[in-house]
Amino acid sequence: MTAAITALELSRAAILMRGPAADAARAFAVLGRTPLHMAATDADANEPSTTAATAPHPDDYYSLSSLEDPLTLQGPVTRWTLAITAGYALGRVITHDVSGFTLGGELGYLLSRKLSVGLHASMGRLRGTYDVGGRDEDLRPVEVTSFALAGFLHASDDRLWGGLLVGARLEQVTDDGMAASSGSFVVGLEGGFDVLRSRLQRLGAYARLDTDVKSDVGYASITMGLAYRR
Repeated sequence: MTAAITALELSRAAILMRGPAADAARAFAVLGRTPLHMAATDADANEPSTTAATAPHPDDYYSLSSLEDPLTLQGPVTRWTLAITAGYALGRVITHDVSGFTLGGELGYLLSRKLSVGLHASMGRLRGTYDVGGRDEDLRPVEVTSFALAGFLHASDDRLWGGLLVGARLEQVTDDGMAASSGSFVVGLEGGFDVLRSRLQRLGAYARLDTDVKSDVGYASITMGLAYRR
């Protein structure tokens, strides 16, 4: 150890010692150095010990969902938004009940942190049967395939979101083997609740209610399912 210390160029080294002044002075003398003493401040004397054990308080535990956004948050990386929905719809076409799966997508633009506008597109195929005579052989199949294109206005508040749809819809109805196509205006309401979320991605439940306006087939439906948004 003595040989290692001798090999060091201590005349140029910065050396810090902490302890009684007399002991530090003797140590510096061995090294051939003159110490500069620094007195302890009142803040040092009053500094609480970090070694004392403290019992955890129930309020010391947090979940990620309980944390608020930081004041320095700069907002979304982009003002463009995207949503993809998948659900199951219950509907009525002409006078017959139908049901089936639907898919949808939305591309939007943020006007503010809570308000957005954009384009909605969705499609679905719903099937059902209706009775014309009271017997099993008197059941007739009915099917409607629809495609909607609409504009939307959305508002959001934390995990909740909702909005209005206005646009057009094309429908092909097959009633007991006879097919017919029609078009109409469509209006609707939709909304949802984000169950899982990060800063940019959200996944939750959603519902949509829409109906034709001035339509030959009188198609209306309510859809419930999952919505992925970012």
